[in-house]
Amino acid sequence: MRILIIGAGSMGCLVGAKLSLAHYEVLAIGSPRIYKAISKKGLIFHDLGGLMHPVENFKMVESISTLNTHDLPEICIITCKAYSLPTVLKKYASILSLYTEVFLLQNGLGNEDLIGAQFPNLTLYRIISSFGAVLKDGHHIFQTGEGSSYLCHTTPSSSSSSPTSSPNHENLSLLHPLLNAFGICQMALSISASPITKVWEKAIINCAINPMGALLNQPNGFLLNNLHFWTMGGKLVEEILHVAKQMGISLKTHSHYMDQIRHVLKATQANKNSMLQDIENHRPTEIDFLNGYITQMAKKNAISVPYNEMLVALIKMKDPTD
Repeated sequence: MRILIIGAGSMGCLVGAKLSLAHYEVLAIGSPRIYKAISKKGLIFHDLGGLMHPVENFKMVESISTLNTHDLPEICIITCKAYSLPTVLKKYASILSLYTEVFLLQNGLGNEDLIGAQFPNLTLYRIISSFGAVLKDGHHIFQTGEGSSYLCHTTPSSSSSSPTSSPNHENLSLLHPLLNAFGICQMALSISASPITKVWEKAIINCAINPMGALLNQPNGFLLNNLHFWTMGGKLVEEILHVAKQMGISLKTHSHYMDQIRHVLKATQANKNSMLQDIENHRPTEIDFLNGYITQMAKKNAISVPYNEMLVALIKMKDPTD
């Protein structure tokens, strides 16, 4: 089985490296900077134990013009940042139109709506992962954390069909090899019985951790032991749960998600979250797909979310590209 990764940054290179080291053939499209670094020096994977692994079977291509559309990899995974998704959908429309299923590995809420608007017949799966990664010098990929990962069959919010936990028989021939591949490379995926809930649960964690770590310029471990973070985080989660309830999203209790946030922080104490990495590298952030999405939905439902609104404003003030 071959895998195409579109938008290979930190997470794309991490997944690509681990799949390649498990002897799967990976073809990736990334930024010119990453393409040049990997093409010249090769991808180097640094595991959690500090060991380095040169990665074979991982090939970067400079543009879609070099892809053979008659012999594309069986699996297509989009791993770009959420803010890049509209550009990716437009730039790679000719490639994506040749697939019947696409997998998303990215943060955020509302991503499926963007895809559904352009590709209404695509079957969508979201890969929810707690793994952390940092890409340095364009070709050194460091794994900085690990955790549970889930496969979620999702649909745009405007779709008349509801996502299901059990893929139909036509999809099983594709999903089984993918699940097997992720299992072999030690990123085992569990099929979620509540896909929309799982996507929102990941977003809750990101909404609490990412902007706070980015504003404070601190790794996750700093937040874990900061009492002020827990006060602020509690207010954020409270607002998000209120919005989700009004939207008909079934979620668990406030205390459950505070415990989940604590668990993630403990497991990834050395990790700099992706929003902090974006600001440090002068890139846009995913705030509009996280707390920003919450504020948008709050306005539609006439709900007050001052803590989320404040974080959105503060991140946009700090975002060098905004």
